[in-house]
Amino acid sequence: FLLNGELTQCRAVAEQLSGLADQSGEAALVVSAAAMAGICALLAGRFADAERELERALALSEPGLQNTMALRYGLDPAAVSLAGLAWAHFFLGNTSAAMSCRDAAIKRAAEVEHPFSMAYALGLAAYLSQFRDEPDDTRVRADALIAFAAEHGFPYWIAWGKIVRGWALARQGSAAEGIAEIEEGLAEYTATGARQIVPFAQLLMADAYDVAGQRPQCLATLG
Repeated sequence: FLLNGELTQCRAVAEQLSGLADQSGEAALVVSAAAMAGICALLAGRFADAERELERALALSEPGLQNTMALRYGLDPAAVSLAGLAWAHFFLGNTSAAMSCRDAAIKRAAEVEHPFSMAYALGLAAYLSQFRDEPDDTRVRADALIAFAAEHGFPYWIAWGKIVRGWALARQGSAAEGIAEIEEGLAEYTATGARQIVPFAQLLMADAYDVAGQRPQCLATLG
């Protein structure tokens, strides 16, 4: 549900998981449920709810437990929660806390030596720079994400990186190259079966067309 952008269904599953986790009393399930609920809330634009759930996930985390959870669930909950908190803090107006969480997420992923969690942290960090309208930093972070994802065979994250790198290229004065990069990244992204960030990618495409002075294409993309 999450990758398809079906956030209502995702929220329902997260609530069910939270209930089951609380009943079980198993720490790993409680932490994972809180992290999942937080990410669902984040993508639905419920930033205060996301902040609360992700902070809860971090507060309940135990160092020894966390080291095994990435292998069990495919992502390190602490790295995911920190990366998500960076976005939540930013949209709630706390830029300093957002930058701190962004750096902490990358540090955490490095500490647990879990490549997919690192790709997750790098991906959210790149988009955070885009939110801040920083094309130079966005490109640097997108390049790092693409290189890391290519090294570890993560096509989903390569596509994420190409989409946001395309926006950065357009803003840096290479609009045609940027538009082509976004198109390529979006095609690769949807080829994975994911739909979550398609509307946002289209918004970045429209912005690139606008930078290029191609107003009809910009409006058509937004339509």
